[in-house]
Order: sequence, then structure tokens, then C-alpha cells
Amino acid sequence: MPNRIIKESICCSEDINSLTPQEEVFFYRIMVNCDDYGELDARLPILKAKLYPLKPMKSSDINRYLVKLASINLITLYENAGINYLKMTSWDKHQQIRAHRHKYPSISDEKSHLISVDINSNQMITNAPVIQSNPIQSNPNPNPYTEAEKPLDVAINDFIQFRKETKKPMTERAIKLFQTELNKLSPNDDIKVKIINQSILKGWTSVYPLASDKPKGIPQKNNFEQRQYSDDFFKELDGGAV
Repeated sequence: MPNRIIKESICCSEDINSLTPQEEVFFYRIMVNCDDYGELDARLPILKAKLYPLKPMKSSDINRYLVKLASINLITLYENAGINYLKMTSWDKHQQIRAHRHKYPSISDEKSHLISVDINSNQMITNAPVIQSNPIQSNPNPNPYTEAEKPLDVAINDFIQFRKETKKPMTERAIKLFQTELNKLSPNDDIKVKIINQSILKGWTSVYPLASDKPKGIPQKNNFEQRQYSDDFFKELDGGAV
């Protein structure tokens, strides 16, 4: 496993400062266990074995740490073929990539789906049977979209899939920017779903306000107010009057 780089600027990071000491240690342990692309198997038994080989850790604590890191965008959680993974954000900016192949399925893989989190209940929205208090329980629903998944999560995954099908796949940064722009357009999840569906239907590669929300009566560039000028006005112009 290659050495990882930790810069002194991390001491002034607002995100890191918002973590508890236990959450911060968890973050660093993830960092030294990720592959060269900042990715790691995020199943609770795997994280317990890799990150805490000498400490008895509770699955509920690890689950809570994961949710907290994801909620402030220090990591991104995703699912591929029924297994949860994580991707450290801004990894490419600070670490050197030496390996030529991913050790784990990439977040940009066509079979990968983002997992959203609920910080209030410390829960993962998608693929819940993997990240839960009883990790041994099998998944009764082979479909990666569970019945408990929110319509907004489905819409976001649909848009990411739409971009892949149109040969314009989204990078990790593009997904983050997409979510930021979506939040700017509306705080309401139902409206966000309509905005995403509008973009898919119209073949747009980004999101825009709903057509019904656009202000009406915006003048075109050539729609200026018409003015009438007298003959005396033009005579003064010809005579060079000031």
C-alpha cells in the first residue's frame, strides 16, 4: 500500500474541524486503506476488519461515522452489484495515482449508483440491507433501488444513467456540481424531481428552472422602445450642433 499525503492545511479545514475526534480518526484510517483511486469497500464487516484490526468497534458507530463523512462531502457513498463502496472526495488533488487499474468498481462505472444519507437518522437510503445494524442479514430485494428509496434519489440516478447513455458520463466532480446546482434551483424535493425529469425529456446535460417558473415577457435584444424624431433633430445632427 503506497504512503498517503496529509498536508498541514488539513488543520485549518472547516470540514475536518466539524468532526468529533472519533470521526476524524475514522477519516484518517479510511485514507490509509483506500486504493490508489481513493476507493474502498464500505461494508461494515470489511471496514471493521481493515480500519480497526485491534479494536472492538460497534457496527452502529462505524455506520454513524460513514453517514457523517458523507453528509459533509468528505466521502461519496455508492453501490455496485449489491455491495457498498466509498470514494474520498478531492482525492486526485492531494494523492498520487500509481496503479493502472481500480481495485474496486469505480463510482463512474455504469452499474454504480449513488447512496444518499440521512444525517438525522444515521441511515443510508439505498441498498439498506448492507449498511445497517445487522450486516449479516441478506438482501431480500435484488433490485438496487429499494422500496424505501426517495423519488429524488431515483431521479438523480436516472439522470446519471441518462448521461452515460448519451456518451457524456459524469465525473465525481460533475455529480457534486450537479447536486449543488439542483439545490440552488429549489429546496423542495418534488420540484427537484420535476427539474431533473425536464432535463432528461429535453435531452439537456444540465438542470435549469422549470419552464413554468421562467419569468415571462423578457424583452429580446432587439425589442427596444420605438422613438419618433423630428426633421429638425436630423438637421441639427447634419449641422454638427452640440
